[in-house]
Amino acid sequence: MFRLNDIQFSPALTSNRKQAIQTQTSGAYFTAHVLVDSKASRFWTRDGDSFLPILSDGPLGVIYEGKSEANKDAILNLLVTGVYAERFNTRISGPDDIQETLLEAFEKQWPGFRQLVKQMTFYRYHPRAIASWPVGRSRFDSLSDSLRLPQGRIYFAGDFTEDTHSNGASLSAIRVVKDILQQN
Repeated sequence: MFRLNDIQFSPALTSNRKQAIQTQTSGAYFTAHVLVDSKASRFWTRDGDSFLPILSDGPLGVIYEGKSEANKDAILNLLVTGVYAERFNTRISGPDDIQETLLEAFEKQWPGFRQLVKQMTFYRYHPRAIASWPVGRSRFDSLSDSLRLPQGRIYFAGDFTEDTHSNGASLSAIRVVKDILQQN
């Protein structure tokens, strides 16, 4: 999305398409894989059933259960968005600082959890990966609609045209292919 302003269109884009591009924002996310002792599953299971995923109200973001085998170490995946993702992705905080922040949040969420954590692996290579719309905009407004319509031979596709994640990219690809086939 942010590269669209680097392209010189001829003829120029319509004013509503320019406004749609210039007023859309992007969000960040950060992921962590947390390897824990199998005993930790007591924190997210009741009567043998997992109640994950859960959405925390802090730096843990969404806590998902990863692939784990019975009586072996377990994996939890964190999908962190918003200000915590921004902070973790800035690279101002080192891995040790991020790990401590997450451990403190886990301990607040599940007292006694910290001692069961064996390893954390972070992925912060996608600092502007989520399409988003500021207050007053939406993916369903007229400006967004203008990006879903071709302008001559220009077709906009990508998650920013349909949704907030990769499913939006897939949906937009299908839409563009249908539009192109209808033109021929």
